Amino acid sequence: MQENYKLRFKDISWAKIAPDYNILVIGLGGIGSWLSLLLNRAGYNTILVDFDRVEAHNIGGQLFMPTQGSLYKTEAVVNTVHSFCEIVPSAITEKYTPNFFDSIDIIAVCVDSMEVRQQIFDDWKKVLEQNKANPSLRLPIMLVDGRLNAEQFTVYAVTEETVERYSQTMYKDNEVPDDICTNKQTSHFGAGIAYTMTKLINCFVANRADDLRDLPFCIKDEGFLMTQQVEP
Repeated sequence: MQENYKLRFKDISWAKIAPDYNILVIGLGGIGSWLSLLLNRAGYNTILVDFDRVEAHNIGGQLFMPTQGSLYKTEAVVNTVHSFCEIVPSAITEKYTPNFFDSIDIIAVCVDSMEVRQQIFDDWKKVLEQNKANPSLRLPIMLVDGRLNAEQFTVYAVTEETVERYSQTMYKDNEVPDDICTNKQTSHFGAGIAYTMTKLINCFVANRADDLRDLPFCIKDEGFLMTQQVEP
């Protein structure tokens, strides 16, 4: 049964090699909970990272059931992925550290803190230098960053060529006003940003399989617009 749900897409270029890719999903909230399911459904190997527990206010916008309240998010997401995919993904119930980068190919940044996002980016830049010095190391070669509000999101697909451009999107948490707690998350936008991040990862992987596809640097979605804004 485990392979049956892949029959409809198993011959797509990225799907053929998806099992060869390890994706580190950092943060299992409004983005990462949904993304973890989609990536495992697509056939990628995921390592899920979060130290938090499911709380009542998470249920409305994140991929958690009321019965999962008080579980660690890692445990809840692993259970959900297993229910849908018959896969038990790896999980780390700890705060992020760069030690998690070993044997990772792609980093999915799903955190809600710019401070943590900056830390991940700074650590990844060091990894890129290590890759240059020793290409035989298996270290992340792509970073996908999702930023989400209740009815808008932005996703950045970052490779070595766009590191400087991505650095210009950074700011400090205290430089923007925090949204009120009732205007932060919706399930359909959580699923939407996860779909967009999965699509960008698929394009990146397809390109490495010589199925050349556009890989835009940025995709934005505003709740009041019917089309996404794409920056090449």
